[in-house]
Amino acid sequence: MLSPVLRAALPKAGICRTFPRAMVYTPIALQGVGVSHPYGLQVIKHLDMLLRHSANNTKTGAFLEAVLQAHQLKTGTSYGLFQQAYSNTSILASDTWAKRTWSELDSLSIHLEFDSPYLQPLRQGDQLLVNLFINSLVDQLTLKWLNWCRIFLHAANLSDILNAEGTAITLQAWKGIRPEHCADRSPLGPWHSVNLTWKWQYSPSTNTLFHHEGQIWIPSEPTSSTSRQRTFYLPRQFNLDLPPLPADAVRASVSVFPSRLAESGSHGWVPEVITIEGSEDCLVQALLAGTLCAVSDGSYKAKVGTACAHILTEDRSDIIWITCQTPGKFEDQSSTRSELIGLMASLLVLEWMSQVAQLKLFASQPSVEMACDGLIALDKPFSEAHLSSSGAQFDLASTIRALLRHLPLQVQRRHVKGHLDKHRAFLPTGLVGAAQC
Repeated sequence: MLSPVLRAALPKAGICRTFPRAMVYTPIALQGVGVSHPYGLQVIKHLDMLLRHSANNTKTGAFLEAVLQAHQLKTGTSYGLFQQAYSNTSILASDTWAKRTWSELDSLSIHLEFDSPYLQPLRQGDQLLVNLFINSLVDQLTLKWLNWCRIFLHAANLSDILNAEGTAITLQAWKGIRPEHCADRSPLGPWHSVNLTWKWQYSPSTNTLFHHEGQIWIPSEPTSSTSRQRTFYLPRQFNLDLPPLPADAVRASVSVFPSRLAESGSHGWVPEVITIEGSEDCLVQALLAGTLCAVSDGSYKAKVGTACAHILTEDRSDIIWITCQTPGKFEDQSSTRSELIGLMASLLVLEWMSQVAQLKLFASQPSVEMACDGLIALDKPFSEAHLSSSGAQFDLASTIRALLRHLPLQVQRRHVKGHLDKHRAFLPTGLVGAAQC
């Protein structure tokens, strides 16, 4: 496409028109002419669109996420579109902008991952039909026809076309008739064993609903409601020393409401090291009360970045210490990156504490103050400024923004001056000032 342009422009620049094109497209820093390769520029723009819009949570990013999930359903695989082998499943995908970008990335061996929901097996021994077809070594045309049949039957897993015993394919599937599942009005029998992955248990003898969190069962007391469904209050405060689950407890299906529970029958970067001083229970209670504070600081020296953060209560008697090393290559390290990794480590621990405290079940969101002496590091993730995928520290800033969006907390940022211990005459008062010293 650029051949006519180069044949006319190169002589004007004093360069032979037959100059090797590899040198023409080589950057000036590597002794080349510095002309941008059209195909390479196109791939860079496509990558920029995927990364930038998803990081900034734009409408275009939401549309791209919908397109990628639609492609995943079309191909019938458990992984996102860009994580699949192009040579295996490209024939199953519709010809869209996403598929062409996928082809570009595959041709250049560029690996890109998107966090997409997985298609899960429904029973033991179950597997996805497309995986079964590929493992059977069918040719591409046969794979395409089989996938069309799978889509017509609205089937993703092998169990979708088998009988209840899982021993044979149903006659409707052989005839191409979509299944119409009828609900059996007779109740099923009891569960064979206690499954700890089931989060809710109900004890008829004590009329108590239990929620499994970590190694403990948190009880919820019944309300005074006279509705047909049993309703329970979720405790805002609880002790970690709780009694074991009653022997008559059975699994329960639960509907979660902002202010009550209704019972209807039976990320590998950071943090690296976490040290807890004091009581975990007091830290969780401080989180619920909105009196918790997180203070972080980063350090950069000799091309190595580290960060330290601590999350503490108001009286500083209970503290979570977090230490980690800044990820990335030597040329990526900077003081701002170290500050960002400290903020990210604090948010990840706060997310873990929120899961322990079950904050997503509450209508109100507690507030947490996050302090740091790096103003640039605070501005990148907390401001509404548009993030550029080619900008410095895009990976950490976009990850922190995603954490802030999904965290069931109101995180208030605060900039403080560092190394205040050198100016003791001007030390600030309060929790953050004491933590910074």
